Amino acid sequence: MPGCPPDASAYEKWKFDNLRTRLNNQGKNPLTHLLRGLQWLHRHNPGQALPTEPPEIYLALAAENAKFPVTTHNLPLPDSPWQTPPARTFPAGISIYELAYFSDNVNADLEDLEPAGPQRGPNGELIPAKGQLPQVEEQLTKMYGSIPIKKIPVFFDSRSHATGQTAAFTPNMANLQVADNHLIIPRPHGPRMTVDSATRVLRQVAEQLRDVDPARFTPQWLRARGLNRTFFWARQGSTVRGDRGEGDVDADKLASAFLDGFPPKHTPAQVRQLIIQANPGAFDASGSLRGKGWRKLQIPEDKVDLFEAWTEAVAERIGYRVHWVEAWYYHVRLGSIHCGTNVLRTAPTAFKWWR
Repeated sequence: MPGCPPDASAYEKWKFDNLRTRLNNQGKNPLTHLLRGLQWLHRHNPGQALPTEPPEIYLALAAENAKFPVTTHNLPLPDSPWQTPPARTFPAGISIYELAYFSDNVNADLEDLEPAGPQRGPNGELIPAKGQLPQVEEQLTKMYGSIPIKKIPVFFDSRSHATGQTAAFTPNMANLQVADNHLIIPRPHGPRMTVDSATRVLRQVAEQLRDVDPARFTPQWLRARGLNRTFFWARQGSTVRGDRGEGDVDADKLASAFLDGFPPKHTPAQVRQLIIQANPGAFDASGSLRGKGWRKLQIPEDKVDLFEAWTEAVAERIGYRVHWVEAWYYHVRLGSIHCGTNVLRTAPTAFKWWR
């Protein structure tokens, strides 16, 4: 996003460091990782038609980390998918530096205004044609006339080495459900900034895309919509530790995963205590989550998800209200909200309905 650190020159200079922190919470406009506290899967179950793999961007990041004999980062490469439990966890948290560095530029290709046509890679794999998204817009306009087409942020994975295809790296917000004037959308777990920084960034984006009036983005509007509140669904053992912090109980892992949303002077222990205080009754004395079920936790960092804020503003402009739904379970299993909201009915027996 324009105006969002780091800028293009910083991308060009950035290199992966095996010893320095991966967090980007320094400077005047700190920006959190995307997908914090979440994990990718690596499963090849018997009879599974499509294996569940970490995305290409994560594999490239983990491969770079594995080049160093000594590293401070928890970025394991997948081993045998049939290994006996407990299987490894693959942390999904990633910075925008890493997204840009380890991506194969497919996102720019998809939005290219001058399609180059299908291509094939060095091993014969099919590479998606450039300009697929503009082509879709042209087809929609041809079929339905001059309808408004609004863009919402989704970041796509690098092309698969096996198939040459791509898929959504971040939860695919375009895979949403419409119910009257309500939109049920997968929570994107995008990068977060302070309210004031988010206001400046979103206004700059709006000035370029014109899908939203730049004046819509104010600190008052962001707070009134509750967009400065961070929620995270967790249960015992589900959270993946971030780049800093120690301890194996849930409160420790949450503090590590969300550390970059707090001022740099905060230690993991201080963030741990703030999270426990914000969720009374959720943790026991040791810091473990109570019970076996899922809990909706609040992370008191007072940061705005740029993807959520932009999407809510776009929806508001065309008369819709957004309801965010946690869909990560489906996202890492090649699905999204549609896969979890099919209506369940008992098949009738009075007639042969299949005919």
